[in-house]
Amino acid sequence: MPRMPRINIEGALYHTTSRGDNNRNIFKDNEDFQAYVDLLKKYKEQHGFKLFAYVLDSSQLNLLIELVEGVTISQIMHDLNSSYIKYFNKKYDRTGHLFTERYRCVLIEKMPWLGKVIACMHSQENPFSSYALYVKNELLADTVNIAEEKTEGLESLDGRSYADFVEIMGKDEIASLSNALGRKRVIGSKEFKKKIDAAIEAAKEDNPEEEPEEQHKKRVMSGVAVGVMLLLVGALYSVNMHLQKKLVITQETERMKFEQKIKTETKVLKQNLQERYAADMVSYRAMQKRMEIEKKRIKELEAKIEE
Repeated sequence: MPRMPRINIEGALYHTTSRGDNNRNIFKDNEDFQAYVDLLKKYKEQHGFKLFAYVLDSSQLNLLIELVEGVTISQIMHDLNSSYIKYFNKKYDRTGHLFTERYRCVLIEKMPWLGKVIACMHSQENPFSSYALYVKNELLADTVNIAEEKTEGLESLDGRSYADFVEIMGKDEIASLSNALGRKRVIGSKEFKKKIDAAIEAAKEDNPEEEPEEQHKKRVMSGVAVGVMLLLVGALYSVNMHLQKKLVITQETERMKFEQKIKTETKVLKQNLQERYAADMVSYRAMQKRMEIEKKRIKELEAKIEE
């Protein structure tokens, strides 16, 4: 069954289980247990929900709640657990998660299951639970006031005392119900389950943001995939820019090499031309000197002929 929507289903009980992350202890001493009990007092008064039973163990806690109009189970559990995490992290100088990512919630048809679930939760006596409130008449100052819920719970036992009701249930039925609370999402009649299905469909139409668990997972995975793609695109862009920069540097280096080569070859060519010019000038001067000698010789010959 998909994750329960954030709706208030009339005539339903909400059995919630919160576990320590990786089964770590969420309560280390009596002060921690009492701190959570105090938070139950605070938020029960603030939100007005009914608390029929609670059991606090070292590594997990269980609550049996009936909602009132305008309050969701998500609000209640968020306020309780987030406030306790702040207390716990501050006390033990730590950070990070304390509970598993999401509490487990089972929807239960109130009648005829109320008394049975209470008895099942109290199957193991626990000093930090509502067990003592059902077997004793006194209400201690350091516990949550669930006097009205206790009265309603005892009235659901068909006139039996709490002890007699538990004895009639027997260990086998209690164990079977405990197993169902750990496996199922809904406990109740066919009519109750149809009522929940109808409420879920109505919630989907009224609140399209409420999505089935599988769709939620797909959306999360899609978001992760988009994030990976963005990282990949960013990495490719970075590589591309690096290559372009490297290409520019390479082109600039080659251009400088080419210019240097041109300068060197020009210098050599100029030097060769200068050397050739100097050699030609020497030849030219020698030729002029020879011509002058020849002219002088011709003049001398012409003079002898005239004589």
